[in-house]
Amino acid sequence: MAAPLSRLHHVSLHVSNVDKVAHELVSRFQFNVFAARLTDRARQLALRRGSAVFVVNERPNEALNGHQSRVWSSAAAAAAGEHRDSGCLYGAHAHYPVDTVSNVCFEVRGVERASRALRDQGLCEFLQPPTELRDERGPVTFSVLRSPVGNVCHTLLDSSQYRGLFLPGFHQVGGASQTADHSQCPITHFDHITLACPRGSTARVTRWYRDSFGLRRFFIDRY
Repeated sequence: MAAPLSRLHHVSLHVSNVDKVAHELVSRFQFNVFAARLTDRARQLALRRGSAVFVVNERPNEALNGHQSRVWSSAAAAAAGEHRDSGCLYGAHAHYPVDTVSNVCFEVRGVERASRALRDQGLCEFLQPPTELRDERGPVTFSVLRSPVGNVCHTLLDSSQYRGLFLPGFHQVGGASQTADHSQCPITHFDHITLACPRGSTARVTRWYRDSFGLRRFFIDRY
């Protein structure tokens, strides 16, 4: 096991209309929009229900020449001190034609150490090397790696030294959604994540998650 996981931190969605998806989560499942990163080049909303957190990222429009918009740069540029604040922080832009859940973020202790172990074992392709972001409430370190399943990636994040509401770059949001009737939809946490794997790839995928994160297969009919 190269990278011991502490907990599931959040699940990211890449969508074409962040307001529509956020409205669905609020109105149907009583999630609260509690943090946001809204600039002229990026739109990211964080929604919480119990310990379950979604980060909804709006996909950039296709450029006229057919290439993806360049305004969604990597988080490394923001970490280097650029003030454009243009990157899709804590994840990787999903080059996918439809709305998709494509990033499952895990909390770990020691992102650099865990990333180095994964790299040394040749288990992962990194989309973002370990990067530190900080604000007045402390630092957060993260890296992003590609999983063996389709467009799914994983962010490894250490926020143990951060004392803010969510993550650096996000600001607190309040509004009508904070008064939703939670008794109508008693969600408390994520129970599990389901991956749609190509036929015949299950053994390879489960082996990767075992070797990378120490996750073990269990049979649900035994519980």
